[in-house]
Amino acid sequence: MFGLLRLSSDRLIIGDYGQVVAVSRPPNAQITPEVRSAFSNCEFLDWAESFMFACVDTTVSSMASDISIREKGNCTEVHPCYLYIMEPKDALELKIPSGNYEVKPINNKEGLEFFLKTWKYATEGSSDYVGKCLQRNVSAGVYTNNEIVTGVNLDGLGLIGMLYSLNEIRGKGYGRLVMHQIIKESAASQFVPSCTVELRNDISMAFQEKIGLKIAAEVDFIMYNKTGF
Repeated sequence: MFGLLRLSSDRLIIGDYGQVVAVSRPPNAQITPEVRSAFSNCEFLDWAESFMFACVDTTVSSMASDISIREKGNCTEVHPCYLYIMEPKDALELKIPSGNYEVKPINNKEGLEFFLKTWKYATEGSSDYVGKCLQRNVSAGVYTNNEIVTGVNLDGLGLIGMLYSLNEIRGKGYGRLVMHQIIKESAASQFVPSCTVELRNDISMAFQEKIGLKIAAEVDFIMYNKTGF
């Protein structure tokens, strides 16, 4: 009926979203009353506790948000995004130019410190999550004078994220450089290189297209944060 149901307890972004659900829907699968009832009454998801449906297509999103809001009475957020991808065969052919810099993974103490200082969603509790991302996934950084000036990694969902360049080196093309590196490394690690961008973020959308990523789908992140009332 649906290709994948996955629950994760990893902490994401700025807080603990509790239950994280990823759902893959085959193109011809329909949201029938039986499917809706199965989701509404399932055992794998407790609708009364905090949760996030991560990067789900809009058909699933419409069902899940309606169940959460109308049936369960939850104050629920929906974040609409585009999913950008590059075909692995194209990613593997990317060329990484050399220069007065070094491009390499940043899955180390310096990489962790870099993201904790530059990631806009970082809080005091982000060290464990970011550290796990660096430990488990692909990362890439540009070093100049033995210091990280640009970095990017894969988040807990396998999506490219946390891209940041120090202000003083912006305009040198290092952002594009590390994106191409992590896209290529992701494909070599059997991932489909991908990232999400909020629909209203025109600057980021233009950047993704500039580096060769293409829109694959419209997706949503649906979040409910349990409150005390």
